[in-house]
Amino acid sequence: MSVPSATLSTTGHRRSRSWLTRKLKITVKGNTPGLQRAIFDKIQAECDAAAPDHSHTDRSHGRIVRRSLWAAAADGIGFPHAAQVIRIRRDTLDIDGTAIAKEIVHAATSLDAVRGTPEALAALARGQWAIEAVHWIRDTAYREDHSAGYAGEGPQVMATLRNAAISLLRIAGITQIARTLQAFSRDRTRILDVIPL
Repeated sequence: MSVPSATLSTTGHRRSRSWLTRKLKITVKGNTPGLQRAIFDKIQAECDAAAPDHSHTDRSHGRIVRRSLWAAAADGIGFPHAAQVIRIRRDTLDIDGTAIAKEIVHAATSLDAVRGTPEALAALARGQWAIEAVHWIRDTAYREDHSAGYAGEGPQVMATLRNAAISLLRIAGITQIARTLQAFSRDRTRILDVIPL
């Protein structure tokens, strides 16, 4: 399953014939306002806002996350090879039900309605959010976006080492990665209490 970045959605993949042979979901962001508006209008016209095609609620980490997905055929949106357009709304509430955050994402996919059922599209989106969560941790805990090392294979090696460190901390049951790394930087011997050698 391929999930390219939003910048690729209007450049490389628009002209690529291999796009047809892959299962592809492209998140459409503000850098493509015409496409974003076309998807918004299509969903508004064809979907019932009160009844999503798929909905799922998670209760964990002291909060409630409700994900709703609407899908429609991509006819007339002006994006080659797109079979469906999608709106995903993620409502985050505290444990008492008070709204904390709302996120709405629009996307296009090459999966038709038979292969790209609402349930399959929701699973694909959740997988992408999990990947984004790792990138967010790497950027906030390690300031990866501010790294000056761009030569050769250095960035891939450093990303692999950071992913390994994050994985070891999660295996040890640590959920507050940034705070834990700050504690380690003040006293490096603390890591021995967390990761047995």
